[in-house]
Amino acid sequence: MNESIDEVKDKVKNCNNEILTMLNSSGIAEYFSIIKEVCVALSDTLTPFNIIKSVYSLQNLINEKYKIIKIKKFLEQLKSNSITKQELEKYAKNNLKSKSDIKQEIEKVLYLLNFFNEEEKSEILGNLYVNLIKENISYNEFQTYSSILNTFIISDALTLKEIIEDPPTYQENYQKYHSIARLESLGLVYRKDNFWRDTKDDLRFVAFEDGLKFYNYGLKDFINNNKKLL
Repeated sequence: MNESIDEVKDKVKNCNNEILTMLNSSGIAEYFSIIKEVCVALSDTLTPFNIIKSVYSLQNLINEKYKIIKIKKFLEQLKSNSITKQELEKYAKNNLKSKSDIKQEIEKVLYLLNFFNEEEKSEILGNLYVNLIKENISYNEFQTYSSILNTFIISDALTLKEIIEDPPTYQENYQKYHSIARLESLGLVYRKDNFWRDTKDDLRFVAFEDGLKFYNYGLKDFINNNKKLL
């Protein structure tokens, strides 16, 4: 770690300010008030006027940096997918009782974000949440895919993409068996039997419905926007 405490503080402050700007310009800040509260509390701890709270260890600052970066990436996905206040209001009306219920839901999302080791998973969770709001997936599916995401290995995203978009047949020499095994363990794909010899042109693997939805509503945009994965 080559960053100094001041450099880490600056990164945290910059991310914090960007999050507040995003919320204030989006028109949906009232629904994400819990995130504003997190940002305000964090700003308070980093001000030079609060001497006790500003005495951060480097380790605590680094934790705060990754936490705030994950929140920022999550919100960027909401913004890039143009989630609207009207869509949120419709979602709340159909699924929740009040704005305070949405606040509690966002708290759960923040709790999930806190457990992710990779910042990239925040983008994927953002995609899933957008598709929950847009009613492309159900709340139970959102919970399922969020749980899968917690243990999902990012490098397996390309394997799932291949299985869905360009699936290998039995006559191809396919080598990604470790990746396939992990996807199978998560209930995303399954391998087809090759009992008859004339099935060499058949597909080796097929995605379950959960695999298709996890890919289409969580991973697809993430992969397309992260060319280094390709």
